[in-house]
Amino acid sequence: MDIGDALFALRLAVGLETFSSQHLITGDLNGDGRIDSADAVMLQRLVTGFDQVNPPTPRDDYSDPLLLANIVESGVPIAISVDDEQASVGGAVDVPIRVSNAQGISGYDVILQFDPALLEVVEVREGTVTGAYPQSWRTGDGTVRISMGRREALYESGKSTVSATLAIVRFRVKAAPVEGDAIAVRIDGTPALKGQYGDSFAWYTRLNRVHGEIRLESNEGEGEVPVEGEISVEGEGEDEGENEGEGEPEDGGGCDCSLCSGRGSKTLHDWLGDWLLVGMAIVALSVFSREKRT
Repeated sequence: MDIGDALFALRLAVGLETFSSQHLITGDLNGDGRIDSADAVMLQRLVTGFDQVNPPTPRDDYSDPLLLANIVESGVPIAISVDDEQASVGGAVDVPIRVSNAQGISGYDVILQFDPALLEVVEVREGTVTGAYPQSWRTGDGTVRISMGRREALYESGKSTVSATLAIVRFRVKAAPVEGDAIAVRIDGTPALKGQYGDSFAWYTRLNRVHGEIRLESNEGEGEVPVEGEISVEGEGEDEGENEGEGEPEDGGGCDCSLCSGRGSKTLHDWLGDWLLVGMAIVALSVFSREKRT
């Protein structure tokens, strides 16, 4: 027996190895009928020479403080939660999995569920609970299974509550949902939290799940395609102004000499021309009247 057996137990727990009934006979060290993080914890304690794989027998008024029975407060639930995060389509986002009280934890098994058409798992990183101890994970069709085991429980003397992160899952957003702007990341089933003696938090208190979501950020103004005909609509007023007065002579805009500047479209030259025509008409009328009298 060596540390590889503990690692193999974690791989069995997440489904990276093919399970057989023989594994249950030889590997189920805490007798709960499955191979999970608790067995990986106990295997590590065996192969590293720990004197006590099982808790010491209570004597007089002493009981091992690392027994979950002495750590977990009955009736005070522990929450395992997935953080809400924001991301954009095509981008990556880190989603922490947290536990409201990690005091006494030596191992855990958790499954996240998501829409594989919208999200994919890039990697799973260790949380503050894991430290330098082994962790295994495997993705399936819309799930990611994560298991971790450490030979010594996370324990801070004098504290009743220690908040911590179990793991951090990095997702890549593949597409936006058909409806709404949020993609759910749910905890599938009830997570397992284990102590260093193979005992379970669920034996002493209730474990609550808090699901999370990835809300999509709007890329306002980026990559927008103009509506067909939009450009011509915006230029309609300009075209109409340019086409006003169609059929008029091109030089009908008036004179630009110093005498005519600032006098509007009807210049001084225009007025003189008009009066010349009137004067010629008066002269012609006068000649015609004289001839008529003679």
